[in-house]
Amino acid sequence: MNRSFLFCVFLASFGSASEFTAKIDAGINASDPRKAIPLMAAGIQAWEDADGRRPLRNACYNLAVKLMQDGNYKDALTFLDRAVKIDPTFVEARVNRSLVYIFLGGIEAGMRESLDARRLAPGRPEGAMNACLALSLLEDFAGALGYCEESVKLQSTQVGQLNLAIAYAELGRHAEAATAMAAANAGRNDWLSSSDQTAAPVMARAQAAYVIALAGRVDESEKIFAGLASGGVMPVFTYIYRGRAKLRRGALEQGIADLDVVAASDTESVRMQALAIRAKGHARAGHAALAAKDRAEACRLGWTPTCPKAKKRAPREEE
Repeated sequence: MNRSFLFCVFLASFGSASEFTAKIDAGINASDPRKAIPLMAAGIQAWEDADGRRPLRNACYNLAVKLMQDGNYKDALTFLDRAVKIDPTFVEARVNRSLVYIFLGGIEAGMRESLDARRLAPGRPEGAMNACLALSLLEDFAGALGYCEESVKLQSTQVGQLNLAIAYAELGRHAEAATAMAAANAGRNDWLSSSDQTAAPVMARAQAAYVIALAGRVDESEKIFAGLASGGVMPVFTYIYRGRAKLRRGALEQGIADLDVVAASDTESVRMQALAIRAKGHARAGHAALAAKDRAEACRLGWTPTCPKAKKRAPREEE
């Protein structure tokens, strides 16, 4: 059937393209953005060869962002892929697609997408920031450092400065990590003792506690972690940082116990990361069979660095 005819039929069902995008926006803003997915799927094929590709690109992107906010990364990737297919130079979609790849465990793919975004918009920090994150997750902190530094030079943000602080701390450069921490703290009085339990501030404090732990200030770090608890329970993802900190100082069983909490989570994006880290803890503790089991499960969930045929390192810019 002629696709132009399909497009006309499709738009006729909504009256106009503007009415279509209004309905999509209403779905995106609804309590469950998944309600917008069938509507988008019905219109994409009919619309992509017709006029109005930019509104479709934006509608795909806006729905993807909402799905990301709700933790629905697989559906978000579908619509980011479509937005990028419509416009390969759409930097915001490329940046967010790199994050979705990373959250779904495809670290190498996330790294490649980050570098593509960086090439498309060399004056923006997001590509470098996501490259910093990808290499840090692969524990290539020497490789990550340059991208971390570049991102904060382009724009100093709390997220960027904390990523930089972690890279410095992992490399044993604790004075520079402290400087980055101070920059992350700029204009935020008493942020480490804040009672704000929303996700971003809690994540920032967990990362800061990890940096402080790597500097050997264990009691101070544990006090910050304890302050993250709400009703005596910390948010699941914060156990990753505390578990990693304990593994780093040799408290293997305690670190594994923290990671057990995350490995039991229903959220795959944090569960697979915890399994990969716990596998290293089990290996160091001499639990070879448990380490192999964790690596296999992380791979099954999509965490590519634990898969037998995974690349040993992510692509670099020169490649």
